[in-house]
Amino acid sequence: MHLSQARYINMILERHGRTDSAPISTPADPHVRLLKSSPEQQADANNPQRYQSAVGLLMYAMVGSTPDIAFPVLAVSQHSTNPGPSHWTAIRRIFRYLARTQTWGLNYQVGHCGGYTDADWGGGEDRRLISGYAFMVNGAVVAWASKKQPSIALSSTEGESIALTQGVKESLWLGGLRQDHGALNHQHQVKILNCDNQGAIALTKNPKYHARTKHIDIQFHFIRQNISKNNTLRSMHSVRLTHLTPQR
Repeated sequence: MHLSQARYINMILERHGRTDSAPISTPADPHVRLLKSSPEQQADANNPQRYQSAVGLLMYAMVGSTPDIAFPVLAVSQHSTNPGPSHWTAIRRIFRYLARTQTWGLNYQVGHCGGYTDADWGGGEDRRLISGYAFMVNGAVVAWASKKQPSIALSSTEGESIALTQGVKESLWLGGLRQDHGALNHQHQVKILNCDNQGAIALTKNPKYHARTKHIDIQFHFIRQNISKNNTLRSMHSVRLTHLTPQR
């Protein structure tokens, strides 16, 4: 099964006058962090309604078939009430990326399902972490998310554990969904959940109680209870969810 939103993406570009934009290979600049704009910058920017419309259109494309813009769309959506020039620059970069990739799509087929989880630590202006996950079948992303968490993690291990919690919950739901659609074979279940933080992995196997982890033991118990059944967690070298590009 092939899923594509080429016509919809072309409509977005036409609506915002970006059909002739120079294409670019990445949807966000990894060296730029979007901050809250000052009142002077807000006055120089276009009205927030147009900005909110652009974000909403990008969100629909992201949810439908473009998981690779999930993180930058989350970043720009946090400034919908007070956009400034830097936020519009980020929006235009996403448009330029979509201009290059609008004919791409996701190809789904039966196969092994594995997941990736990741989280930043104190990267946002309010220091709340952003967690994300992506589940893939034969190179095609089947479930994805990038979300700002309501809590502030006190360590990278805690931040990664929160991301793992979200990933385990999604893997359980995907397993039930695949069973409902007849994928009862053992090889079709979600077998591997990848993480790049050794501390979080170690604590899921041996939760040591000390000052740094005792306040998050509930999350670790949830992860251990579900992962110990199938041994689904393995170590990965540095894998950033924002850099994952699905096979199209």
